Amino acid sequence: MVDIAKERRSAARYEVRAPVIVKSTDGEKSSNAEGGFVHDISTEGALIWSTFVARLGQRLQLEVLLPPLPKSDKKFVLRSAGVVVREVADGFAIAGKFTLWRVTKLGARPSSTESAGLDMWAHYDDE
Repeated sequence: MVDIAKERRSAARYEVRAPVIVKSTDGEKSSNAEGGFVHDISTEGALIWSTFVARLGQRLQLEVLLPPLPKSDKKFVLRSAGVVVREVADGFAIAGKFTLWRVTKLGARPSSTESAGLDMWAHYDDE
């Protein structure tokens, strides 16, 4: 008899290989940003490969650097503020909603009318 485990996630996950910037928001001071790579992602969270040592329940900010779209010079990033829900050997899983931001010469701006979180992110200038 084959035992098939039931998927408990409510959102589909997609394999993505993209660089990510990780920053802790626990405590009085935010930590320095560290790097890693997204292994898979959904609208509800992501699995990250990183040397960043994340603790279960730790609050983090993520910024996923997306590749440019074909035939476009526009740059986009995905941002999330979430909580570590699983530790793995070379990384961690985080639960948190992602929002799409467009990077402009004035800085990163929400790609829609949503403006939540605008004050907690640094602005990046286009080169």
